[in-house]
Amino acid sequence: MMFVPSWEVQPSAAEIIRHYPAHALHQNISGIAVLCCAPNSDRSVACTVNSEYPAGEGFGDASVQASHGYRLARQSHDDLVERPGTQVRLSMLWTGAVIMPATLDDLRRRDGETMEACLTPAQR
Repeated sequence: MMFVPSWEVQPSAAEIIRHYPAHALHQNISGIAVLCCAPNSDRSVACTVNSEYPAGEGFGDASVQASHGYRLARQSHDDLVERPGTQVRLSMLWTGAVIMPATLDDLRRRDGETMEACLTPAQR
């Protein structure tokens, strides 16, 4: 079963956008990255890239940098610590200044296809 956390702190849109990959921003490239995150003792999260699209545009690294602005609510942190191996799925959708509806639909579809990305086989 997927763990859905509560956040005490989430980065603002302005804080996230400063991590937008420069090349992708200048080329108006949109993308998505899915991170799997484990809790740290200070309730921040340590995230790794599970998937990114399109590959090579920097959305995975940008998402990891943006994830440093998240802090779990105490109860969510405590619940995660009691479930060794359970990770939080954090999906970040990056949209350029102009995005075609079909592109947005494709990114949302890709997001939906990764709902179980951070689950262990036993959790599925």
